[in-house]
Amino acid sequence: MGQRTRKAPISKGGTGGISVWLRELRAPFFTASIVPVILGTVVAWYYFGYFSLWIFLLALAVTVCLHAGTNVINDYFDYKSGCDVINKDYIPMFSGGSRLLVEGVLRPRSVYGFAIGFFALGIVSSLLLYFIRGIIVLGIVGLGVITGYTYTRHLATHGVGELCVGLDFGPIAVVGSYFVQTAVIDFNPIWASIPVGLMIANILWINEVPDIKADAKAGKRTLVARMGKSRAVQSFKVILFLTYFWVIVAVLLGLLPLLTLITLLTIPLSVKAVRSADDHVRKGQPLVPANATMVQIHLVTGLLLSLAFVLAKLLVDIVPQHISLW
Repeated sequence: MGQRTRKAPISKGGTGGISVWLRELRAPFFTASIVPVILGTVVAWYYFGYFSLWIFLLALAVTVCLHAGTNVINDYFDYKSGCDVINKDYIPMFSGGSRLLVEGVLRPRSVYGFAIGFFALGIVSSLLLYFIRGIIVLGIVGLGVITGYTYTRHLATHGVGELCVGLDFGPIAVVGSYFVQTAVIDFNPIWASIPVGLMIANILWINEVPDIKADAKAGKRTLVARMGKSRAVQSFKVILFLTYFWVIVAVLLGLLPLLTLITLLTIPLSVKAVRSADDHVRKGQPLVPANATMVQIHLVTGLLLSLAFVLAKLLVDIVPQHISLW
């Protein structure tokens, strides 16, 4: 059982302006939802030669709305539980939430309504895709809503939050984007989704390190909080290694195009992130370089992976099939 913590103070904040709500959304992290939609769409084009711009934009809108709702509702629940209130080790922009509720800038009721509004907008937008692709779309969106809403109070507390985030922003988002373009569900997008799923889980992983003490006191027993700082950083390295290992193995097995090896170009960034994480544990250096670099790694790796499929498709169309290695 988690230790009892102080109750969240009663916020006297207002409704805030546009800049305040943008901060509440934590919009810079929307790359986590944009990258898998791009990748799933590109993989669909690679295998089927079909691309619908308006379906892509609609899928992107749905995914970003669900991501926005998740960010905001988690901020609300972390405040209500007292987790963010007692967190003194947070890193602005990367951990500890937006701090707007803690600072009294916004009212809890307004933040909760904001979150529900984005979930509702995502569901309504998905209805257009439902009329085109059927009930599977609603199943995928429904799963996103459920995991997003319950992440802080249930999934993270039971140590499966990191896994669920990796699945949501990896296989589920990529397969969903692939499906709405093709009306087909198969393993092709799953192979491509694994690197971005591992990378986004690793962003959450390293961002949770500064919150370990506060999460533990509030009874939010994330997997990182259960491991402790040293073991969490070692696991962070393992996840990075597995990402590149998977790309190499998948290429050797013919599951990914040869050109996807260009994602290995991000290895120097990963080395930088690992060194920063090690320095944080051993020397007490700031963790910010690792946090920021991990976001870059996810974005660049995802875009390079998408680019690889584009280039491979162009080569397949240009080079005679009997001599193509792509």
